[in-house]
Amino acid sequence: MVKNRLLLTLKYLWEETDESHTVSCVDIMNFLEENGFKRPTRNSVYSDIAALQDIGIDINIHRGTQNRYKIVSRVFDMAELQLLVDAVQASQFISKASSEKLVDKLSFFAGKGGGELINRKLLIGERPKSNNEKLLYVVNELQYAINHKRKVQFGYVDYGPDKKKKLRHGGMMYTVSPYSMLWNGDNYYMIGWSDTHNEIRRFRVDRIPKITVTAEEAVKKPRSYREKDYYSQIFSMFDGPECEVVLLCTNDLMNLIIDRFGIKVNTEIVDEEHFKVTTKVHLSNTFYGWICSMGGKIKLLGPEEAVNELHELLGKIE
Repeated sequence: MVKNRLLLTLKYLWEETDESHTVSCVDIMNFLEENGFKRPTRNSVYSDIAALQDIGIDINIHRGTQNRYKIVSRVFDMAELQLLVDAVQASQFISKASSEKLVDKLSFFAGKGGGELINRKLLIGERPKSNNEKLLYVVNELQYAINHKRKVQFGYVDYGPDKKKKLRHGGMMYTVSPYSMLWNGDNYYMIGWSDTHNEIRRFRVDRIPKITVTAEEAVKKPRSYREKDYYSQIFSMFDGPECEVVLLCTNDLMNLIIDRFGIKVNTEIVDEEHFKVTTKVHLSNTFYGWICSMGGKIKLLGPEEAVNELHELLGKIE
């Protein structure tokens, strides 16, 4: 039980008020009395409210026959909290149990509307959620290792044809100097120097069941390592040798092209039904598969080497 009257008053206002809910001076007096304090006078309540305002608590006072009080400014407003809650619920990376705990914690910032926040359900269909309950711990340990320039050791999980987890290479432990944590496609990736492979590698964090931060100093980043460039090369849709390509697209795909390549992408109107795109991509089967997925609405015009690779891939599929 809170034994300080001022703190207990703040707790009551924090939990019971928001933009839509107020409490009266009598409500505060009753609450304090119910929690073991001698019933305060109105002047005592007025003094406590003034003291809380003096230390920066934004308490709105609606003056009338009976003053009413509410905390109006919080760390997050309700719209921001709803956005955070939706992101937590939608994330595949965060397990169902961890999502519920995080939403419960976020509701603390919502005041009286916290119950509505907890009960908010985002319609995300049958979106899968991670079943690794230790993911947040793994992320925390990786961040610690990055900040303190320490190596980490861990096993890496694969799924077998029976959909059961098993440690890769019979439980071999990887030793890695983590450099960066990157988010892509609703998954966390750790990028770092792998002693095991003697090169920079990326690892899906949700495939790491347990991690140990060692006392050994991390390998320094190679001078050529730039997080932005590495992210672009590894996590762009087109992971392969970079090449400038020319695409012929139907007009209804302009939104898709801008979403993929940005508003500054080089385009040119060809006729009433088509436009041309000239841009750099990383040639790979993923890139060619993306073209095929458009059902003929995108045609690869050049360069010749890329066109030939696409035809060879289609031949293998047939």
